[in-house]
Amino acid sequence: SQSRYATAPGNYTLQIRKRNGFGENNYYYLAIPFTVGRAWYDNSLFLVFLIGFAICTIILFSNYQNRRLITRQKELELLVQAKTQDLQEQNNILEKSNRINNRLISIISHDIVTPLKFLTATGRGLYKKKVELPEETQKEILEEIINTSQELHLLSTNILNWIKYQSGNKRLRTESIDAQEVVQQVLSILNPLAKEKGIQLLNNILPTTTFQQFAEPFKILVYNLVLNAIHYSDQGNICVEIQANNGYFSLLVVDTGVGMSPAKIDSLLNDSSPIREKEADQKSGHGLGYLIIRDIIQWMNAQIEIESTLGKGTSVCVRFQSLKNQLVNNS
Repeated sequence: SQSRYATAPGNYTLQIRKRNGFGENNYYYLAIPFTVGRAWYDNSLFLVFLIGFAICTIILFSNYQNRRLITRQKELELLVQAKTQDLQEQNNILEKSNRINNRLISIISHDIVTPLKFLTATGRGLYKKKVELPEETQKEILEEIINTSQELHLLSTNILNWIKYQSGNKRLRTESIDAQEVVQQVLSILNPLAKEKGIQLLNNILPTTTFQQFAEPFKILVYNLVLNAIHYSDQGNICVEIQANNGYFSLLVVDTGVGMSPAKIDSLLNDSSPIREKEADQKSGHGLGYLIIRDIIQWMNAQIEIESTLGKGTSVCVRFQSLKNQLVNNS
């Protein structure tokens, strides 16, 4: 038999030849017609389906790529945001360091170098002319030297305290503070300075007043509040007390000094650089005490309120909470 294979669709005939006996052309022939239909994929509907499938595949792949790109973009944005925040923090640290350096340069050049020059010149003059000078004049000069030396000592102590809390590398633990005892220690240190100005320091804190706080910052806070009150007072009383109310404690330092102007109070409360002013009191200062107070208040998570009337006095209130036992880095 002999057959021919067809692949293209259409009508075909299968012819079969069979030998029918002896003889050269003695064959029997059989023709079988048949039709080859189109393949299942060889039609326009499948072509449309194929094109649609290709389009859907391209769209899905594009969407997948877009989602990957969007996810990657968000990751990069978060990374850039984190890096930007880190750079901002580093920049803030550098700016803070520059402010510290500029403040220290200003204080050292004006509030330390000038008194030291005065001490040198006055001491040398007293040594050379002690025979010629009356005893009363010598006494006045010695009092000036003592007062200037004392101011330099207090200023140096404050500079060291400020640097300590600006450095950010000190570890502190909260402690149970006997407020009356701690405040009395501070008043004992400052009492000689107050007596020279005719000022009485009063500790009106109840013996039962205790709370959990950072002991050293609290002590330095009281020290600077009382020291500023002494600086802006010429006579009268400076009273320290603590009031407890609903888990909060209010440290009050009230003086009967020269008071402060509204401009200076705004400067202190708005976290701007302390201003040097000479108003009715004719007093000025380097402002370092309030810089330390401000830093420690932030450290203790406290709030400060100042009420003052020129010529009558000032009342400073620091409100804080008792903290749980914790050990933290000063940063």
